[in-house]
This record gives sequence, structure tokens and C-alpha cells, in this order.
Amino acid sequence: TPFLDGRAFAASLAHAAPDTTAALATAVVWCGAVTCAYTIWAQSFGQRGVTAARANLVYTSQPVFSALFAFGLLHEVPT
Repeated sequence: TPFLDGRAFAASLAHAAPDTTAALATAVVWCGAVTCAYTIWAQSFGQRGVTAARANLVYTSQPVFSALFAFGLLHEVPT
């Protein structure tokens, strides 16, 4: 396998072009800071003023919103 224990990937970084390394670093920072840290902070911030029952309603309705967005934005057909 080409990515056995990440060794092949790590070895390829030594020979990567500087713009590739910069793009990879940007992607890592984006994935760590925005998609993980910010969403956890935003969820905590939003839940401060919400009752447990309302928060539970929002969480349990997530599949419905996902289906609506898939239908509206991606033109997915419900099956």
C-alpha cells in the first residue's frame, strides 16, 4: 500500500514543490481550525441560551434538514 503508516506520504513531502507544501499546510490549518474548532465553539455558544428540549429537537431534526438541502441544492431525489 502506498500510504503504509504514512511513511510514503511523509517521504514525498521532502520532494514536494513549495506551493504544494503551502497548499497542504493551508488545508491542514483550515480543517483543524475552521471545520473542527470553530464548529465546536459555535455549537457551545449557540447552546448557552437554549433549553435542553429545544437543543434535542434541533439535533434530531438534522436528517430532515440534510435531506432538504440535498434535494434543494444538489437535486437529489428521495428514495
